[in-house]
Amino acid sequence: MTPQQGGQVRIAIGGRYLDEVRIRQNRTDLANTRSYLSFPAHRHRASVEPDHLVVSTQAATVVQLFAEGLLAPIGGSAVTVQIGGHEFGPCLIEAVETDGASPSGTTIILRFQRAGAP
Repeated sequence: MTPQQGGQVRIAIGGRYLDEVRIRQNRTDLANTRSYLSFPAHRHRASVEPDHLVVSTQAATVVQLFAEGLLAPIGGSAVTVQIGGHEFGPCLIEAVETDGASPSGTTIILRFQRAGAP
C-alpha cells in the first residue's frame, strides 16, 4: 500500500485506505451471488487545516467504515487519518455533513478535530 495510486493522493482512516473499502452488494434475483463496490482514490479528497482535517468521500464508504467500527460516533474514540502518506492523529470526528452539490447526498464530508486542538 502506497500513499499514491495512479497519481492520486490516498487517504486512510483508522489505518484503512478509503479506496480499499469494499461494500458488499447482494443480488436478490440470483441466488448465492455477491459483488463488492469500491471507489477509486480520485473519489476521495481531503484538506488539512491548522486544527482540523476535512475528508470528502462517498456515502457508501462512510457507512461501511461505521459498520466496521473504524469510525466512532461523534464524541467517540479518536482515530488516525493519513493523507498522502502524512499521518495525523489522534483525531476526533466532529461533524458528518453532505456537500449539498452531489445528487442524493452521495458525497459525505467528515470533519475531524485534532485531539488536543482548541
